Amino acid sequence: MGIKDTFKKSWEHSDFKKRIAAINNLNDHDIIINIVKNDENSNVRALAVKKINDQAVLEEIAKEDKSKEVRTLAVKKISNQIVLEKIAKEDKSKKVRVQAVEKINNQEVLVNLFKNTEEEKNIRGLAIKRIKDYTPLKNIAKNEKNSYFGEIAMMNIDDQNILADIAKNGENDFIRAQAVKKINNQAVLEEIAKKDKSDEVRTEAVKKLNNPSILLNIGKNTKVTHFLPKRSGKIK
Repeated sequence: MGIKDTFKKSWEHSDFKKRIAAINNLNDHDIIINIVKNDENSNVRALAVKKINDQAVLEEIAKEDKSKEVRTLAVKKISNQIVLEKIAKEDKSKKVRVQAVEKINNQEVLVNLFKNTEEEKNIRGLAIKRIKDYTPLKNIAKNEKNSYFGEIAMMNIDDQNILADIAKNGENDFIRAQAVKKINNQAVLEEIAKKDKSDEVRTEAVKKLNNPSILLNIGKNTKVTHFLPKRSGKIK
């Protein structure tokens, strides 16, 4: 211990390990804030962040601290959805951006993130997985050009009417075929099997049909015949 340390508070000690030990026993809010803003050691600042609940201070640290680890810890404790959205879009660290998305539950913010981070596949993927509102999910499933995101949106939907809409009117044949796999309504499946323009989609519809007479009729009147022989047990 240097002579200067003799006259310093324990949380000001030149040895960062001593400062960490001091913080563990420190409860003075103002001193902890001063440490998290000014200590040169990221390990010390990280420990101090864990003892802070002041949202304004946490937001400041999340935006300004030079350590991604400290910023990540601050983000974990932030509740303001708009602040989290900004961090998810703008932080230079992928780790911090991901943590911000994982804290967001506001549906409008998640939809905005998905729409406005086109170059960030990981962020878009995390955002869409957290969307629960069927309206944006349906729009994404029907119109998204990227099959990966469209499939995630569609898989989060269980409503049979919405699935039928996606299967019939979606832009992406792969997504429409995946939607068909979740449809149980035999009348809807029959319509798709008979009328859809995509072989892939019609075939998936045929796989879900269980009425032998409908299957026989489809076999006689459509081009989806390559799959029917495998289902001879259902066709008399």
